[in-house]
Amino acid sequence: MKVVFFGSPEFAVASLEALLASHHEVVGVVTQPDRPAGRGLKMEPPAVKVLALKHNLPILQPEKVNCEDTYAFLDKLDPDILTVIAYGGFLGKKLLEPRRFPPVNVHPSLLPDLRGAAPMQWALLRGYPRTGVTTQFMVKEMDAGDVLLQTNDEIGENENAAELQNRLKVVGGELLVRTLDGLADGSVKPKPQDASKATLAPLLTKEQGLMRFAHKHAAVLHDQARGLYPWPGAYTYLQGKRVKILRTLNSLETPRGRPGTFWFERERLFVTCHQSALEILELQIEGKRAMLPKEFANGIGSLNPPYSFDQEPA
Repeated sequence: MKVVFFGSPEFAVASLEALLASHHEVVGVVTQPDRPAGRGLKMEPPAVKVLALKHNLPILQPEKVNCEDTYAFLDKLDPDILTVIAYGGFLGKKLLEPRRFPPVNVHPSLLPDLRGAAPMQWALLRGYPRTGVTTQFMVKEMDAGDVLLQTNDEIGENENAAELQNRLKVVGGELLVRTLDGLADGSVKPKPQDASKATLAPLLTKEQGLMRFAHKHAAVLHDQARGLYPWPGAYTYLQGKRVKILRTLNSLETPRGRPGTFWFERERLFVTCHQSALEILELQIEGKRAMLPKEFANGIGSLNPPYSFDQEPA
């Protein structure tokens, strides 16, 4: 089939690569405009654009996707189908109109569970042992279209959001090709979602990163740390400075002192949580690089035990 690909960040690149390696024909790409990034605010292209340029594909970067430029771009290319993976904008009524088929979206959850912008992060935050990838026909309501194909994938007990994304983006690309193959030969049949089973995975906020040791069990805080990595990141405070908690492990250690108390045991770092203890494998004090527990211990030599993280900045 002739495909126009809508996508922008790194997560979408694997799907475009899979289509380019298939017998389907990618005739054009719609992606977000170049944006300033980094300390120097240099204009940077979306990851999908970088790949599209390497393959000399026609590219459109509208500020607002539902516009005459987009309509004209599609009319000229005359695709059989639009595929949409992490594009970064909502397609309006005209773009959702079926061509040979309605637009197909790749969504990293087992719909109708975890509809929304951050399904992989919320799967971890909620302690799911499994998740998956869904291809769906797109409709006006977000992530509510008919399901085409799904995968069911195990989540590692220490896997973080970045690692899960890197794995599922490849699964999503493979599933997209299988979906288009099945639509073309008639073997894939759309199935309506059961809206009564829908759950939401809304955008994340920085405030969600604060680790409340007094109120949450270590297992919940472990899920928080891995679900929010790398953004917005789990954090606490020490002497008024924010400390990012980058990697953790569930621990069988007996908690010591009040929640927030931390201690070192054979170059390992533990913190007391609600009726439990959490091991911290890597952390980063505001203004410094990421460090292991041994380096952290050396850096707080001026403090007197018992050591304790603050629940709020001093």
